[in-house]
Amino acid sequence: MKTRYNNRNLNELISDCKKGDNRAQMELYKRYYKTMFNISFRVLNKIDEAEDVMQESFLTAFQKLDTYRGEVTFGAWLKKIVINKSLDILKTRKSLISLDASYEIADDDGGEGYATPEKLGEKGINAYQSAMDSALQIGINILESGGSGADAVEQVIWYLEDNPLFNAGRGAALTSEGIAELDASIMRGSDLNAGAVTGLTDVKHPISAARRVMDSSVHVMFSGSGATKFAKEQGLEIVPQDYFITEKSKRSLEKAIHNDRFGTVGCVALDKHGDLFAGTSTGGITNKKHGRVGDVPVIGAGTYAKNGVAGVSCTGQGEYYIRISAAKEIISLIQYKNYTVEQAARDVIYDQIDAMGAKGGIICLDKDGNAAMEFNTSAMFRAYANSTGERIVKIFPDKTGSIPISP
Repeated sequence: MKTRYNNRNLNELISDCKKGDNRAQMELYKRYYKTMFNISFRVLNKIDEAEDVMQESFLTAFQKLDTYRGEVTFGAWLKKIVINKSLDILKTRKSLISLDASYEIADDDGGEGYATPEKLGEKGINAYQSAMDSALQIGINILESGGSGADAVEQVIWYLEDNPLFNAGRGAALTSEGIAELDASIMRGSDLNAGAVTGLTDVKHPISAARRVMDSSVHVMFSGSGATKFAKEQGLEIVPQDYFITEKSKRSLEKAIHNDRFGTVGCVALDKHGDLFAGTSTGGITNKKHGRVGDVPVIGAGTYAKNGVAGVSCTGQGEYYIRISAAKEIISLIQYKNYTVEQAARDVIYDQIDAMGAKGGIICLDKDGNAAMEFNTSAMFRAYANSTGERIVKIFPDKTGSIPISP
C-alpha cells in the first residue's frame, strides 16, 4: 500500500520525521533498510546481528535527526551510524579456537596401544599439555589482534607439524617403506573454498601448501610430485626426507608391522569477522601402503567449514571417515536437522564411526562459538580457548566421555 510520502522528496520526508511523524519515520526506514542492512551484514556476516543493528541504528538516527543539517547526504550520515553500531558489536565478539592432536601415541619404548596415564607418565602428560597450550596461545594471539581464522589455523598447525610429539610434519608416521608421506587440508567457511595436498615427502609444512592451493590456485587438491612442484613455485620450504623421520617414528613402524597406528592434528577457528576455518594435517597410518590416501585431504571427510553452521576437523581411521563423509555429515546434521554441535558430533562418532567398529575423534565449533570434542578412544589431545580468557587443555576422557563446551 502506498503512502502519501512515496513521491515526496527526501528533504520533506526528513522534515516530517524530525517532527515525530511516525508514518514519515516508517517510510524513511523502508527506503533505507535494505541498503543499510547489506552494509551491516558485510561487516558482521551474521543476519541476526545485522537485523539488531538496523533497529538500533534507525532508533539512534531518529533521536539524532535534529543534528542532521545536510552537510553530507542523508545516506552517508545514516551509513556512518550503521557502521559504528556494527563495529561496536564486532569488538564484543569472542574469537575462538579449538584444536586436537593425534590421539594414539607410542611410548618411549615404541610400545603399542592407545595413550593412557600409565603409558604417558607425568613427564609425558606435561609435555603434551604444554605443547597444546603453546599451540592455543599462537592461535588466540592471532585472533585477538584481528587476524583471520585462516592465519590462526595455519600457524597453529605449523607449530604442531614442527613438534615431533605429533603425527604431522616432523615425527609423522612412516609408511611400510619407511618414509613419511604427508597430507593436509584447509577450508574457508565464507565461500566454501578449500585446499588440500596428499603424498608430500619433502614440503616442511603441508598445511601451508594446502593453504596456497586454496588461496593461489583454481584447484582444490594436488598430490605427490605435482603437490611438491606447486609448493616450490609458491616459495615454500623444501626439506630432505630424513627431516621428518625421528627415532620414535622408526620404533613405531617396527612395532606396527602387525598393528597399524594412526593420528592427526587439526584446528578450527572462528574469527571476529564471523568466518569459520578448519584445517587438518597428518602423516597417516603407520605402516600404510605407499600411495594410501586417508580422510585428511578429502574435503568433507576429514575437514569442512561453512559459515553460519560450523567448522570440523577429524582424526581417526580415515577409511571410515571417507565412507560417511564425516565432517560434512556433522555440518548437514546441524544445518538440516537442527542438531546442536554436540549432538551432531556424538551422532557421527558413536552412532556411525563406532557402529562400524572404527576409532577416532572430532572437534567442532559452530557459528556461535559452541564447541564439542567427541572421541571413542582412550585419549584425544584436545584444547580450546577464546579471547575472554577461557582455556581448556585435556588428554583423557571426562567422566561423561566428552567435553561439550559453551563459551
